[in-house]
Amino acid sequence: MPPGYIAAVTLSAFAQGVGSLYLNFYFRSLGLGDTAIGALNAAPAIGLVAAAVPTFAFADRFPRKYVLLFGGSLTLLATLGVIASSTLPALLLFAAFFGSGLVVTEAAGFALLAEATSDESRPRIFGVSFFSAGVAFFVANVGGGALAGPVASWLGRPEHDPQVLRSLLAIAAAVGATSAIPVLLLSSRGHARHVDVPRSWGRLARFAFVNACFGFGAGSFLPFVNLFFNERFGFGFAAVGLALGLVNVAGGLGGLVHTRVSPRLGSVRSLTAFWTASLPFALVGAFAPSGVIAILALLGRGVLMTAAVPTMDAFTISAFAAAERSAAQALVTTTWSLASGAGALVSGAVRAALGPDGFTLNLLTLVGCYIVAIAFFAFSFGRR
Repeated sequence: MPPGYIAAVTLSAFAQGVGSLYLNFYFRSLGLGDTAIGALNAAPAIGLVAAAVPTFAFADRFPRKYVLLFGGSLTLLATLGVIASSTLPALLLFAAFFGSGLVVTEAAGFALLAEATSDESRPRIFGVSFFSAGVAFFVANVGGGALAGPVASWLGRPEHDPQVLRSLLAIAAAVGATSAIPVLLLSSRGHARHVDVPRSWGRLARFAFVNACFGFGAGSFLPFVNLFFNERFGFGFAAVGLALGLVNVAGGLGGLVHTRVSPRLGSVRSLTAFWTASLPFALVGAFAPSGVIAILALLGRGVLMTAAVPTMDAFTISAFAAAERSAAQALVTTTWSLASGAGALVSGAVRAALGPDGFTLNLLTLVGCYIVAIAFFAFSFGRR
């Protein structure tokens, strides 16, 4: 396992944890409504698609560390652009730019981790990486939630003021920038022989459909969990941070458990079982009468659904030859992100029409899409 890569993932996850806590509140402080916020959460998918073709064509031609650094630089510049902007067109532009960096980073990162592991150890190592990110998200959510008060006091402004939220996002960007240090220390290992396109088109299409269903469902709710707790249950920043942190660390712990269970049941059976078991918790969250019950429901969902992420990542990347992995990962990531962006756009319009009650329909959409994805996955890959 490349410890430098795990360190970079942890630092990047910390930055994303602080950013994910405050970004929607920042958009709200600029006077933007649910439809606009939905569009901003969808915008990264546009940039991701624009960058997918060059990533698909060139990512395997260069050492992974340099591709990671390039992708990280794009995301940092995009974050700074969001912080400096206050108009919707500019925010949409930089949000799309962020998606471009994301696809480059993910394509190189998953391929690097896959090449540093064997088929037997890969799910466990992906689980360790996922767990480290979950812990970083927990620390960032809880610590970041507690930062709002002191930063607001230092600036002499209320917590929801745009300048306070810009400062908090700037702190996240600064931490994220430090993730370049462990990446720079990675060895410049040779890269796999490049192929212009993955040859396994049928397999890729099946993964794409599963990711499209999961992506639309996830995009319908997950980007707005902070608003869910704040607007439906009246949570403040610190309480929202604690709720998000608990949900994230539950997913990380579950990821470690799932990578232990997966070798015994097989990837397809264990993934199908965990995903299916998570659905009742999402339904409870949709109709939760209190914030505490909502947290417990999303904790249960996180342990089961989110816990399957590292096993699914390892299963996906192992399905393709080494020379195809960056291109395949770029295409799978693109499919998921496009669907997630569409889900975010639709869910924003739903909440604009229904108000906080729209979160119930958002979660029901998530459940419906997941049912389709799980059934198709079990049917398509259960015979492998």
